[in-house]
Amino acid sequence: MRSEDSTSFGRRLLSGAGALYFAQLINFPLGILTNLLAVRLLLSADFGVFVAATLAITLGSFFSDGGCVTALIRRPGKVEEDDFVAVWVYQLSVSAALGMLFFFAASEISNFFSDLATRSAIASLIRVQAVVPFLIALSSVPLIQVERSLKYRQLAGVFVTVGVLERLLLMALLLLHFESMSYAYSRIAGLLLNAILLAVCSPWRPLELLRRAVQQGWRGASLLRFGYAVQ
Repeated sequence: MRSEDSTSFGRRLLSGAGALYFAQLINFPLGILTNLLAVRLLLSADFGVFVAATLAITLGSFFSDGGCVTALIRRPGKVEEDDFVAVWVYQLSVSAALGMLFFFAASEISNFFSDLATRSAIASLIRVQAVVPFLIALSSVPLIQVERSLKYRQLAGVFVTVGVLERLLLMALLLLHFESMSYAYSRIAGLLLNAILLAVCSPWRPLELLRRAVQQGWRGASLLRFGYAVQ
């Protein structure tokens, strides 16, 4: 019996790995095509503005995660519902606070650059992307549930759908001359779509558990019991 279970588990892993690899095969060439179009239409200064604005948001997303997602995925055995709720509410709270901080501090962050036009463009991009950490946190627990359930085919479908639509939107925005904002708008749309699709695929219903978490009060002790694992 154990041998059959082990064989079935191995087949599911191989099938899932193949599905994820297929998703990469689809997204990779489309990404190259998108980048070639961006190189053709954008100035080098536009890339610099986008990278500078994204750096702060990326750092914020890293600190809001704290390694909890990785730890939950790798945790052996059953994960209690309180752990999911605690980690999810924590990430949403921290990412929302970081987003507001970036939004209101965008001008101060952009002051590191001497050129006035560059400062203005970076500040605008930071304000637009301030919602990015929250959108990433929104999909964190559904992603954990899908991966722990070994639903890699569904996950590959989400990756392909989001990757293709996000890149098509990016190309459309580039052709419409949104310049460096094209990357910000397409990324936000992709993250929002990713959160929706993962919520659909996941057996976990975020809104229901959030309602229960609000009714019962967030149990901070649950997060302490789980252990805050920094990557």
